[in-house]
Amino acid sequence: MRFAILLITAFVIIITVYNQESPEVDFKQVTTGNANHVGEIIQKKGESVLIEERYTHFNQPLSLIWITINDETDIFTDQQEETTLTKLKKGDMVEVWNDGMILESYPAKTTALKIRKLQPK
Repeated sequence: MRFAILLITAFVIIITVYNQESPEVDFKQVTTGNANHVGEIIQKKGESVLIEERYTHFNQPLSLIWITINDETDIFTDQQEETTLTKLKKGDMVEVWNDGMILESYPAKTTALKIRKLQPK
């Protein structure tokens, strides 16, 4: 009986955490249409962010991708104002332009040339 209660409690907690709502973004309206990746930051680790793709302009399957940010990466707000990696946080929706190289690991890995933080509607 205790095991069943523990199992149900764990299930409820997992569902609650997993279903936390992300900001709503109308990608067709707020994206530029030419970014390589569009999605939500689901993790930050050092100089990298893990993006869960939410939209694609290129009819490619959506996936997870680690984005490395270096000194040459330009980071902007939706108003085209410069910002920094420290201002990007888990849950932010972003557009990412990469350098054309993608490591085919899982999740994939690439280096960002430009990141644009999208504004929720």
